[in-house]
Amino acid sequence: MTRCAECNEENMDGLEYCDSCGAKLEVAPTDSAQAAPAATEASVSLDEASAEAEAAQEAPETEAIQAAALEAPAAEPVAEDIAAEEPAPVSAPAPEPAASPTPAAASGQTAKLTVMRGGTIGKEFPLQVGDNLIGRWDPDSGSFPEVDLETDDIEARISRKHALIKFGDTITIEDIGSLNGTFVNRGQRLEPGSPVTLKDGDEIIVGKTFFKVAVA
Repeated sequence: MTRCAECNEENMDGLEYCDSCGAKLEVAPTDSAQAAPAATEASVSLDEASAEAEAAQEAPETEAIQAAALEAPAAEPVAEDIAAEEPAPVSAPAPEPAASPTPAAASGQTAKLTVMRGGTIGKEFPLQVGDNLIGRWDPDSGSFPEVDLETDDIEARISRKHALIKFGDTITIEDIGSLNGTFVNRGQRLEPGSPVTLKDGDEIIVGKTFFKVAVA
């Protein structure tokens, strides 16, 4: 039953207005409606209590883990890490092999040119291992020949840079563009840039000067 707040008349449950005075009835909350908020509050209280209990259990474990981490000694580096940190040894560069001397120098072989005609007869020009320029000395043109015939070639029949003798595995001579040519054993004039092999006793003609080759 629902009692009217205006006339104090009791009305059947479920009515919105009083049968006696017509005033709006205030419906009292049912037991189930009152019980719902209480149950909700009780559930919230239980959840909060459970969370606090779990936090209380986790706190000592967390503190214990932190304390153990502080007390534990630092991990020592393993051998692989140490090897990676150490710089690799720098190997010394291999020594360069010494240049082997030419066979002529190694065997002590010597060679020379001797003037036979057209200059100072008997004058000798020892040949060095490597290049030997035959010509006439001239600083203006940069001609500094090993076989210098400046004082022997009065008629200037020999070019400043006339011929080149190379003393190495073998002994060769080649014309390097001379005006009057180079000849070996009175044969044909040598073509510039075409070397010819020399041997002991050969005759060389440059301009009007005759040489004899001596190899020992």
